[in-house]
Amino acid sequence: MADGVDPRQTVEEIPADDVIYIRVLGTAVDQYGKPEPGFFRHSTGSTSMSCDWCRHCPDAEATRHGSKTNSHLCYGVVKLSVGGIRSVGVELPLENHDSIRQDVLHSPIPENVAHSDLTGPKSAPEIIERHPSVENKRMAQPYATAIRDSLRELSRWVINPPGHDDLVAREQG
Repeated sequence: MADGVDPRQTVEEIPADDVIYIRVLGTAVDQYGKPEPGFFRHSTGSTSMSCDWCRHCPDAEATRHGSKTNSHLCYGVVKLSVGGIRSVGVELPLENHDSIRQDVLHSPIPENVAHSDLTGPKSAPEIIERHPSVENKRMAQPYATAIRDSLRELSRWVINPPGHDDLVAREQG
């Protein structure tokens, strides 16, 4: 440690060519083999969705394990392209030319240097909170649906969740 700063806690810029990994509970898979749209939401009490950056987590199995013993048995792992995530967004057809965008920011924590945050509103209440020109849930819901559907389409399985043994092979074939 130079100057009292742990180099593992240095925040880095995540290149668009990299990918992130996200754990997906086996019960959050829809009939088409994709994460349910509602899966894409912020972590409880947070303004982002937790993920792992491939640069510091080259093995997706580490993402699957997370922090709880044996809980990994309930999860699969998807990867998403950072450039793809940054291209997800919707333009609000209002006078202020506002838009709703997604991003990925490196936010290492002591127990996980790969920890990152998938930021940007993903639900109607979050959109209303951050974009006052969107006045109610009825106005916000189509935007939230478009964002979640885009994130779903970017998702590629790297570890099958329980009960879905063919998803990785199906996407590779």
